[in-house]
Amino acid sequence: MQPNAVDAQALGLAMQLLFKTDRKKFSIAAAYVWLWPAIRLGQLVTIEDEDGVWTGYALWAYLTPETASHLVLQDPPFLPISDWNEGDQLWILDFVAMPGHHRRLARALRHRLRPHFKQAHRLVRDKTGAMLGTKTHRLRKDS
Repeated sequence: MQPNAVDAQALGLAMQLLFKTDRKKFSIAAAYVWLWPAIRLGQLVTIEDEDGVWTGYALWAYLTPETASHLVLQDPPFLPISDWNEGDQLWILDFVAMPGHHRRLARALRHRLRPHFKQAHRLVRDKTGAMLGTKTHRLRKDS
């Protein structure tokens, strides 16, 4: 799949943000492989400053338990686009924000996903993006 103009712009804005963080060490090819499916599938939430410059983004996938287990054990993690919507477990795969913008991004993500999910799993990464493990978050109480 080739990106359309909107997808290409989103990819460029995400790359600009990555280059302002410790993730600037990622290769462009690795960042593309990681960001492209989320952008293409609309599984991305962003926040921006008053000038329209992205200050944060988060992306997610709907995984099967088997795919999630494989993803966690793989280094670096890679997820083919065909696996992004195969299951019913919500996984936050990436969460990147400029200093001082993490809470705002978390609120935007919660607002987008809370109506549909009670909990979310996430990959825990260090400041360079290396995976450290996983964590589960409750998004809302049972009704």
